[in-house]
Amino acid sequence: PDYPYFPTRALLQLLALMRRTPGILPRVKANALVIEAGRDKVVAPEGVRSYHALLGSQKKDYLVFPESGHDLLLDRDREAVAQVVRDWLIANSNRLQ
Repeated sequence: PDYPYFPTRALLQLLALMRRTPGILPRVKANALVIEAGRDKVVAPEGVRSYHALLGSQKKDYLVFPESGHDLLLDRDREAVAQVVRDWLIANSNRLQ
């Protein structure tokens, strides 16, 4: 979606988070699901793959929705994405089984 404005402070916080994230990811040990949107014009596929590779999780899954853009839950594959996330959460949570 197009936003009428973008707060500068939010952008600065986002940039700071992006700088810290690669150093934090190896410490993540929880199961992880990483989803790439094939037509994302905001996040490069290489960035998504590198974050997945950096995760310290023993179990980490990687899925690509080649026809979707950055807003996966608003795009053409939204129902499939929601179902995949739901199924993954059920399969990876002791409380939901």
